Amino acid sequence: MRPPADDAAHARELDRIWVEETGSRHTIRVAVRALVVRDNRILLMRLAFPGASWFFPGGGLEFDEALEGGLRRELAEEISLDVDRVAYRLVANNRFRRDGGIFHLIEHFFEVTPATKRFESLEAGVLAEWHALESIGAINVRPHGVRNILSDPKWREVRMLESD
Repeated sequence: MRPPADDAAHARELDRIWVEETGSRHTIRVAVRALVVRDNRILLMRLAFPGASWFFPGGGLEFDEALEGGLRRELAEEISLDVDRVAYRLVANNRFRRDGGIFHLIEHFFEVTPATKRFESLEAGVLAEWHALESIGAINVRPHGVRNILSDPKWREVRMLESD
């Protein structure tokens, strides 16, 4: 199914703003991300334009915010997901360049068990879909290092990832 043209345009604008604002700061951004897993499926998101990479739900931590509190806030802002359990899994020191921006993110990943598989993307221009966890290695998911860890059946044992 192809997203409406206005969703694609809005998604491209969201991406442009993120690159412009985050990539030009030359600061370290702390983020929380959800590995939403249920019935051997994982919930991924992407901007609604062709060729956009998938990513894990979540976002930037706000000043004076606890990690789990920030994760729950981000999930409430992005998708309407009833959370059953949350478990800290790993931290990724994610550094990369893209579209002229230089990025450095410290991303804390939590395994999230939802109470149900029902959710709704609450952000215009952003798609969310369930994917088979066993095939995640074949999906263009960022960061690639975390995707590669999830391809290993022992992924729950990994605690830190350095990526460039």
